[in-house]
Amino acid sequence: MSKDAANENIIEQAKINKNKKPLIAVIIIAVIIIGILIGIILYLLPRPEAKPYNNVVTPDNVDEVISQMEEESKTPVGSYEVSMNTDWVFPDSNSASTNAYVENAVTNQNTVYFTIALADDPETDIFKSPYLEVGSHLADIKLDTAPSQGIHDAIITYHLVDEEFNDLSSVSMYMTITIEK
Repeated sequence: MSKDAANENIIEQAKINKNKKPLIAVIIIAVIIIGILIGIILYLLPRPEAKPYNNVVTPDNVDEVISQMEEESKTPVGSYEVSMNTDWVFPDSNSASTNAYVENAVTNQNTVYFTIALADDPETDIFKSPYLEVGSHLADIKLDTAPSQGIHDAIITYHLVDEEFNDLSSVSMYMTITIEK
């Protein structure tokens, strides 16, 4: 390459770089403007209103304040807070589990019962619990019909009931049952 060709190449590169500077500046300005617009939009979005608490407790309103606090700490009607372990171990098919535990948490509003079925036969229950009042629990669980020795995938279904023990709703989740002998 001749000296003149090299000089022309350098001059050409300088022109290209000079043309890129305004483009880079435009991109930076556009990013800043977009960031500002996103900030404005987020600022203008409505926020959920915080519930004011009645912080002044007097002898006249103490019952009302306690009632309000209890209601706000409850799980919404039709919902259920699950408190249990999901890997139950049974020494054999005739014994109670060594670790099964289910609680109807004090934050729930409904009595519940639950059923358990094996995942490969979800229509056949191998256990049906008694009703669990709010705040009660069940341990030392013995299956009504125990599967064979081994590890089994199972489905536990919680049934929320009303005051007359009519089913309101249900929620199911997977668990594991192990029969050791």
